[in-house]
This record gives sequence, structure tokens and C-alpha cells, in this order.
Amino acid sequence: MERRFTTTQLAWVLPEGERKQHVWAVYTKKASIGVPGAFGAAYKATKKSTGETFVVKVIRKRNRCRSDLESFQREIHTLKSTDHPNVVKYYEAFETSDELFIGKRVALLFSYDLTAQ
Repeated sequence: MERRFTTTQLAWVLPEGERKQHVWAVYTKKASIGVPGAFGAAYKATKKSTGETFVVKVIRKRNRCRSDLESFQREIHTLKSTDHPNVVKYYEAFETSDELFIGKRVALLFSYDLTAQ
């Protein structure tokens, strides 16, 4: 069985140079998108400096095993390196000791229009 991390034992997903201030200092949370899943939730958010609309995926790190954290790292790496019209574009990531936040461009997801809310 893989070891699970408590808040005080958490490994960081993002390299130290990429960790930024808290996501909600940069974005304003507007609405929840869908139903929260096993790893976290997604929110429609507006970037305070530009007024642009984004999706912010919030991933809870507490009680996750090392393979989960490695999966989050792979997701960020894949999103950063993918540029395709059918894939939601990665914008930036934030991280606290408890949560990882992934900002993505707004798109039509499962016929759920994020620009309508």
C-alpha cells in the first residue's frame, strides 16, 4: 500500500520557482462547474488583472499517495506541451501546501457553455 501524505508531509507538485501566490489572489471565483470529483472541483473564474474568463481546477493534495502527486505532475506537463484546437489550453498553475490549482482557458465542455454563467 502506498504511503499517503498528511498536510505537514506533503510533497510539492510544482517546482519551487513555479509556485506563486494563492490562486484566489489572482482570480475571482464565479461559479462551480459540474459536481466535485474524487480529486477536487472546477470553477469558472475571472482573472482580476485582465477580466478574462478561465476554468480553475482545484485538486486537494491531502491524503494523496505519491503516485497521485506524480499523476498531477504529468497532467501539468502534458497540458503545458499540448497545443491542439480540441484540447483545453493550460494557462498557469498555483500550489499551496494543501491544494494544487490548474488554470485553463475557457472552452465548451460536454455541451456546458462556461461563458453563459
